[in-house]
Parts: sequence; C-alpha cells; structure tokens
Amino acid sequence: MNAEYNIEITQEVTNHFNDILTTSHNSDPELTIKDIQVMLNDLKNTHQEDYVLEHIAPLENMLQMFIDNQWKLTTATTKYLLAAFSYLTQVDDLIPDTIPVIGLLDDCIVIDIVADKIKSELDNYTNFSQCRSVYGKNPNFTTDDWTKIKKIESTSSRRNRRNKALSHSRSQRSRVSFL
Repeated sequence: MNAEYNIEITQEVTNHFNDILTTSHNSDPELTIKDIQVMLNDLKNTHQEDYVLEHIAPLENMLQMFIDNQWKLTTATTKYLLAAFSYLTQVDDLIPDTIPVIGLLDDCIVIDIVADKIKSELDNYTNFSQCRSVYGKNPNFTTDDWTKIKKIESTSSRRNRRNKALSHSRSQRSRVSFL
C-alpha cells in the first residue's frame, strides 16, 4: 500500500528548530564536515524516498559554500551552518534516523529552514560559483573578481536596455504611413 502524506511546517516548528540551531554547539568543525560528507554519500547511495533525495542538492550547496576558501561567510552563518551540520549528523535526533521512511524527516525540515534563512547568501554563492567556472581561469578566483564582473555585467545590461529603448523610440519617429 502506497500512501502520500503532506506535512505543513508551522511557525512554531520553525521556531523550535531555530532554537535548536542557535543554541551553543561545541562540535569539532573538521569532524562535523567529515561526518556530513559521509552522510551525504550514504544518502545518495541508500535512500530512495523522494523527499530525502530532493534535499541532497541544497545540503551539498550549503556544504560547498561552507568549505569554499574563496567564499567568506559571516560568523553568524558559519555558526548556524555548523550547528545544522552537527544536528544532521546525529543519529538520535528528534526523530531517530534509524526509523524507516520517516527517520530523516526532521533532518529535511532542518535543511529547508536553514536554506530559507540563508537563501540570499546561498543564491550569491551559487552565482559566484557559476561565475568562477565561466570566468575564472585560475583556482584563486576571488569574491573581488566576482564583484568586478557583476559590476561590468550590470553596466552592460543597463547600457543594452538604454540602447534598446533609444532604438525603439527612433523607429517610432521614423515611421511614415501613406494612405
């Protein structure tokens, strides 16, 4: 028997997990990173639940952003991500991961909450990574390089819009109709 369940995450649940993630965690960052990498590898190889598979990419993006030496996270984001990674690697968290089908539900909720909270920074990091892969001819592509490229792209975009508007207004003036 296949069943589908929908869960709505209320503000109360979000606040509960935020409280967990903002309390002091004294975990070893290097060990936590290794543990989250092992967890991600296990998830990719052993889980077929759609809701779990959908959360692998966002978690990978957060981890990549965290470990990328060229991307500078704020202290608050660093602590928040480290707390989330620490929570995610605990087998006996709110819903023990060993419970079939629903064991990773709380972990997926945490991933969603963290991704929402740092969405802007994740979006910027994704843009930086794409820019680095296109423009960066060396592995030391920095955020300063990215900022310069974004300014150039912004100026070019404004210039193109202005030229298009001018071209359109000229074509409107030069139209002549004969009846």
